[in-house]
Amino acid sequence: MLIPTTVLTGFLGSGKTTLLKRVLSESHGMKIAVIENEFGEENIDNEILVADTKEQIIQMSNGCVCCTIREDLRTTLRDLACMGEMMRCDGALNGRQIMPASAVAAIRQGGSPERFAKAGYAQLPGWSYRHQWWHSHNGNGMFMARGVHGQAIVIDPAAEMVVARYASHPLAANANLDPTSLPAWEALARWLMRHSA
Repeated sequence: MLIPTTVLTGFLGSGKTTLLKRVLSESHGMKIAVIENEFGEENIDNEILVADTKEQIIQMSNGCVCCTIREDLRTTLRDLACMGEMMRCDGALNGRQIMPASAVAAIRQGGSPERFAKAGYAQLPGWSYRHQWWHSHNGNGMFMARGVHGQAIVIDPAAEMVVARYASHPLAANANLDPTSLPAWEALARWLMRHSA
């Protein structure tokens, strides 16, 4: 499922904020997420865009969502966990179908472990990669989204487990973290399954 994306760019004073405010204030029934890369010393758009609304802006001042580790990202981390929970629950979250269950099923199916083996990921035997998701093909059906510096959304459907993790490992390769992270996720899933009522 593709999500429509619009990039709004222009020089200072070209009307970007005015246009964005109009789009956000129209009653078109659409839910819109805004990611703004603010390079100025002062983030002036916060006050302009959210005046007289209940909207929330999380400012990430260094221009990098992945590398900013601060308290203001707690909400964003929670949102990643919600995405994982939605994937665990066949596309539904809080009683509402967000993503078609058929799309989630296609993602959960994974790819071909035989073809994946040819890629040479020695620490991931039996795994596959499909639709930007990594699949363990273990008995629990664990799958995950992974960033190169260790960021992860881990979903284990059988254990009813979702883990969202920010990370900033200095080396851009999950091979540096897999020897400890993968057994940790599996151990956590086993513990949850043993202790579930």
